[in-house]
Amino acid sequence: MSAIDALGHRVLSRAAEYKAASGRDKLVGLALLRRAVTTFVGVRTLLEASSVQPALIVARAQFEILLSIRYLVHGGRRSTSFETPTHARQRETRARYYLAASVRTGIYRRQALLDGAEGARRVPKSERRRELEEELRAERARLDRYYRTQNRRFGPLRCYPSGSRKPRYYDERTWYSFGFLKDRVYSVKALARRFRMESYYFILYSPLSKFGHAGESDYDLEIGDEKAAVLSPHDPTFFPVVAYWSCAWQRLSLTYAAKAYCPASMPDLQRTEAGLREALDHLGEEAATLVLH
Repeated sequence: MSAIDALGHRVLSRAAEYKAASGRDKLVGLALLRRAVTTFVGVRTLLEASSVQPALIVARAQFEILLSIRYLVHGGRRSTSFETPTHARQRETRARYYLAASVRTGIYRRQALLDGAEGARRVPKSERRRELEEELRAERARLDRYYRTQNRRFGPLRCYPSGSRKPRYYDERTWYSFGFLKDRVYSVKALARRFRMESYYFILYSPLSKFGHAGESDYDLEIGDEKAAVLSPHDPTFFPVVAYWSCAWQRLSLTYAAKAYCPASMPDLQRTEAGLREALDHLGEEAATLVLH
């Protein structure tokens, strides 16, 4: 994992210096690439500390980041290959939706605090309330100035309803949903299905979610016909699964990002891949045995 960790930092450093990419496209690309690198560091650190099960939650986030980077670079294509081109103008459009969604989310959170909604305690009249109100005015002005087209497609902010409707503090649509004309791609599951990665979602992402939401006993208990046991907090059972898929998803994320934001890193990616192939194949065999079991 150390080799892939180091590779990620090299790709991020080169991408920051790459001159051919610019604007909001590069800004969002670097943000997602940074998140991929940071998340992988988290998985590696937890595994090195023998904290295998907490690493499951971080690996789950890696899958979402992979889907986001792929969508940013290639849009809604059902399948891609090493030779699939990426276009800066299209990435710029997708990046604008990403940033518009981010601004809208910030507005919803601030307004929920002012309204005392979503379980939040209402901010009383104070200097802090005046600051939040000023921030809201600035963010709404930013939406109108820089993301007017994207904001219009999202629709009116639902925290300011008309008539007798109740305020809502979220958007139903995601930033990537606008890249699909016919399909309702409003969730991670729908995006994975669109990218033909639904098997990853069903076999890996969904079970990983169960650990984070305390929705499945298999991670904590071993129950037989006549006895039951509580597993050790440092149970190593899923080590090969987490290590293999974390590395696999990171390599894909770095490949997509490098294609758009630092093509000079592609030979580096290929060399690292070749040097790790035997070890990763062996790890993959162990992971497959556990998943199928």
